[in-house]
Amino acid sequence: MGKRPSFIEEVSSRLSFLVDDQGFAGPETTEWPQHAFPAGTRLRYHRSDITIEVAHVVAYMGENYVETRCHRKDDEQGGWIGLGSNTTHTGYQVRRAIDLQADAICRYLSPT
Repeated sequence: MGKRPSFIEEVSSRLSFLVDDQGFAGPETTEWPQHAFPAGTRLRYHRSDITIEVAHVVAYMGENYVETRCHRKDDEQGGWIGLGSNTTHTGYQVRRAIDLQADAICRYLSPT
């Protein structure tokens, strides 16, 4: 039986279009905190005008989710814009959440 891909590998693979087609650098990865719960992994992609962050959080009582948000450099208020959040309990749900949020990123980056 083969090794299951990690969250970092899944995001890197499924969001490779950010680096290949959209001019982003990354991913830069961070795992936090040093305590057991809540725990998470965060990947950030940077471009001169925007940062996109995808996080997988494993919290108390099965409150596991994947969340994607972005921050525009020209945003005067300096806030993050949520692009998607999905509850995840299985590997399939994590992969599906990444795919759904990849679609949301594409819609956000595409001019209307």
